[in-house]
Amino acid sequence: MGMARLLTANEQYADALRTLGAAYQRLPDDLAITHALARLLAGSPDMSLRDAKKAGPLAFSVYKAQPKLGHATTAAMALGESGKCYEAANLLENAIRRQPQQIQKQFGDQVQSIIDYYSEAEPCRNPPIL
Repeated sequence: MGMARLLTANEQYADALRTLGAAYQRLPDDLAITHALARLLAGSPDMSLRDAKKAGPLAFSVYKAQPKLGHATTAAMALGESGKCYEAANLLENAIRRQPQQIQKQFGDQVQSIIDYYSEAEPCRNPPIL
């Protein structure tokens, strides 16, 4: 994970993707690795590396295991990358409602701006990041 972060910080996205892919092959049940891989596949700044078909199942498996707001955001990114803008907005609307009140207060405005983006943008491949 540390190597992938370093590679991403240095804009070496293909190398970060390979590193995360290798880590996932070794530790497929590690939710942090799976989430990082899904997020990079769904929202890499290098759009040629994006792969919604791979990102979606990974992102949803993490979100199902841990329905946290950040995991919902990654699942929405995978939907957006697939062109499923309405579904992405709907997922985030439902996810924010299920969060504790403190999380809703802290991140509600940011999440609403992402929901608005998915509701209004076509294509919806580059949402604001939470």
